[in-house]
Amino acid sequence: MKSAIVILVSISLLTGSGGVLAQDAALPTKSLYKAAGDPDIEQLKLHIARKADLNKPDEFGYPALVYAANVGSAEAVKLLLGAGANVSVKTTDGRTPLVGAVQGGHKEVVDALLAAGADAKAADDTKTTPLHIAAAMGRTEIAEALIKAGADVNAEDRLTQTPLMVARNRQQLEVADVLLKNGAKEPAVLHPESNPYGESMGGPQAGQGPRVTSAATNVDVEIQPDAIREQVKAFEGLAQAIKVVDDKNDVELKGWIQRRSDNRVSLVRLAEKQLGDELVFLKKIATDEKAAKTVPAIDQLAAKRKLRNVAILDALREERRTAMEQNADAMGMGRGRGVTRTTRAKAGESSPYGNTSTTMSKMRTRAEPNKPPVDGDTQAQCQAWVNGKPETKDALLAAVHRLDLAELEGLRTMATEEEAKKTAAAISGIMLARQLRVDRIQKQWKLDQERQQKMQERLGTQPGMAPGTGLRGTRGTPGQDQQGTTGRTRRYR
Repeated sequence: MKSAIVILVSISLLTGSGGVLAQDAALPTKSLYKAAGDPDIEQLKLHIARKADLNKPDEFGYPALVYAANVGSAEAVKLLLGAGANVSVKTTDGRTPLVGAVQGGHKEVVDALLAAGADAKAADDTKTTPLHIAAAMGRTEIAEALIKAGADVNAEDRLTQTPLMVARNRQQLEVADVLLKNGAKEPAVLHPESNPYGESMGGPQAGQGPRVTSAATNVDVEIQPDAIREQVKAFEGLAQAIKVVDDKNDVELKGWIQRRSDNRVSLVRLAEKQLGDELVFLKKIATDEKAAKTVPAIDQLAAKRKLRNVAILDALREERRTAMEQNADAMGMGRGRGVTRTTRAKAGESSPYGNTSTTMSKMRTRAEPNKPPVDGDTQAQCQAWVNGKPETKDALLAAVHRLDLAELEGLRTMATEEEAKKTAAAISGIMLARQLRVDRIQKQWKLDQERQQKMQERLGTQPGMAPGTGLRGTRGTPGQDQQGTTGRTRRYR
């Protein structure tokens, strides 16, 4: 009798709906986040059946719904929402799934999220709303849907920019017209020193130091050398400590100055190593000063930069692969690949930061799905490095330096707010050292161009060479800035 009972219990455990074998048979082979990012509907269903926590973020701080919204899978989004995923769940930087859907231009996903109760007014940690993003990217239909769902057309981000100001700054006139028709208030004044892509066009105003504007965040960073030196001088030994860190940049400096060959891959690593050394230095000071908020912020920035560095190198590898395939096709060696891939995006597919390259979309497709979605700053940096040929290295330097200062400024603001005075002074000192390095690079470029021009005037233009072309290597055309306009040199000050 006992044997019969044991057998019956065993059969029940093996075949029951909650039995061991039934659970093992339904074990997912992908993580929840990879399933959402692929998207793999069957794998998502397995996670849902096993009562997975759909709102728990992964190691990067991104919940499953964010991945599904980012890749534009309406089916995955609806499945997760129907299973109890929170439509208002946020990433560690305060972004909701609606942000990724808007940025990717996924109208069906936007509609699904709004129908499920997504807050069209929800702002991230920088006070940027989905409508700001739609305005920046020219997503007219999505902007209309957000407004219909209650988005605030006059919401201000942390820089007091409204969606209308952003739209006009990005030349998105159709979206601007929609905003005006729905109550956007005038005036929408543009920054007097910025072009539609947020790049500084003029020198400093009277009494100001060099000004740098981040291409991605439009954060104005003022470098006032005298004030910073006084701030650093207040702490004994700090100036010398900053100099020790800055002196490590010699190899990176030479890498920027040389313009005879394409050294972007090595330069990426050199630039990030220098910043890494600076962050280690700043963390030590912040730790000694017990700056409770700034220390983890430095760690977060270091982790973010590491991921961004990987993305940039991936983009450069993709560019090289594409160029090799195009060359092979041009030589009749395409082996039936079909249409040659191109790094130029279709019209209207620009990012919020003026990027127009399919390199990023290809990179996102090849990236591991459980990695965080590519943010706007990373997109802008990847595109700058992809476009950064020897003859346009000045534009690359400007883009890299803008973002470096913008991110360091974020740390400085945090240190100031928690009254970590030595940490704030150290960050200011590092920022000044970076500005002075850029000035040295630009000065050397100018000397090289003048030397090149004198050589051309003395020897004349070689046969078959366009006027103004360098005799050796590629150094850019003397007298031109990165936009190719003669008579202007784009500077930070």
